[in-house]
Amino acid sequence: MAFKLATERRFKTKILIRMPNEKGTHSQIDFFAIFKSLKVSDINALRAAGEDLELLKQVFVGFENVENEDGSPAEFTEEARDRLLDEPLVLAALSQAYLAEAINGTGRQKN
Repeated sequence: MAFKLATERRFKTKILIRMPNEKGTHSQIDFFAIFKSLKVSDINALRAAGEDLELLKQVFVGFENVENEDGSPAEFTEEARDRLLDEPLVLAALSQAYLAEAINGTGRQKN
C-alpha cells in the first residue's frame, strides 16, 4: 500500500486503565479513543511548552464505549472530552496512547 499525503489523519486505539475501586483493588476499564494526527513539529512545540493537556484537547476527537452515569452511551462533546481529561488516570493513558501511536507507531504491545 502506498503512503498517501493526506491533510488530516485519524486513528483509533484501545485505552486500558486500571482504576482503583472501593474494595481496595482495581477494576479494568477500557474504551476506544479516536485521535487526529498532528505534525511532529506541532507535537514537539506543545510538549516543549509543557502543554500536554492542550495537545490532547487538539488531538482527542472522539471515543467509543464510554457511558454516562446512568449507563446510556455518552456522546462525544467538548464537555465530555474535558471531563475525561480531568481524570488523572485517563489523562495519563490517553497521553501515553497518543504518543505511542502518533510518534512511535508502536501502539499497545502484548507481553
